[in-house]
Amino acid sequence: MKSRGIVSALIFLLTACGSPAVKPETSNPDDSVRAVYEEYRARLPRFLEPSPWVVSRFPDRLEHTGDSLIWSGILLASLPCDDEARGYAEGLRDSLNGGVLFRHPTLPDKISLDGAIGIYRGISSQLSRCSWAKEVWQNWVAEHLALVSDTGTLNPRAGVTLPPGFNYLLEGLAWRMDLHSKPSDTRNDAFMLQLEGWARAVAASKAACFRIHLGYQSIRTMDNLGLGPSPRERGRWCNAASGYGMPLIDWYCGQGGLDAWVKSYRPNEWEYRHQRCGSWETPDGKTNLETPAVDLLHAVIEGYNWTPVLNLMEE
Repeated sequence: MKSRGIVSALIFLLTACGSPAVKPETSNPDDSVRAVYEEYRARLPRFLEPSPWVVSRFPDRLEHTGDSLIWSGILLASLPCDDEARGYAEGLRDSLNGGVLFRHPTLPDKISLDGAIGIYRGISSQLSRCSWAKEVWQNWVAEHLALVSDTGTLNPRAGVTLPPGFNYLLEGLAWRMDLHSKPSDTRNDAFMLQLEGWARAVAASKAACFRIHLGYQSIRTMDNLGLGPSPRERGRWCNAASGYGMPLIDWYCGQGGLDAWVKSYRPNEWEYRHQRCGSWETPDGKTNLETPAVDLLHAVIEGYNWTPVLNLMEE
């Protein structure tokens, strides 16, 4: 209890008087939103190389295979719970043999935190929505948990560890798979403080905003697992992370605007819009580079009442 009080005091000092609770609003997609979603979902196979690994493409080569795992994980959180989505999940699971994480099959000895967050988010999203998710992922999560516990790494060949704090997500995922005890609530406060610190540092330095996006995906993983932060904690993170021209983060923090962004979507302008702050970052698309539009697919599944959310998270 003493450590929890210290963490809460530190959060308060970082945020002065704190922030009001915020809550994202979802709406029913109209015909135009459904049409644009289906359009970009239909073109998706061109950007799976090898399937279901998500990549961008120049006419003569693949691009950004190093980001493939995070995009592939987010794709799992961007599809309805149909047979095609299950097929993608099973394909990605089988590629990650033995619970080892890597950036892309062409980069088997490379991994970083963003890939781990992407796959944790994808699995947790499917677990919260799809009746088949536990069957598909339980054994893999057990293997991955054992790997991290035994070797201390996400990939022994890469030697990359799961940073302190982020094992909260893995243990939460294992808990929902009946493989681990529930993580202590005290760790929730400490983890949120870490994510808030990331966001404040990015905003203060006008740095690249991918860390804010990783914070968002981490919090949404917590939400999916029933470990989500309290409204007050979410409000403090939003106070630090929103208002910088990131459509998905601004939506999550109650500022709206996602519907307008979806309906004005311009393919290939950004590689993945939700990790860039429009307030100080410029579009990162390149001439002749085609992008997979996972940002569009993800925004629709996140921001609209697209599929029923099954009540799988009861304790």
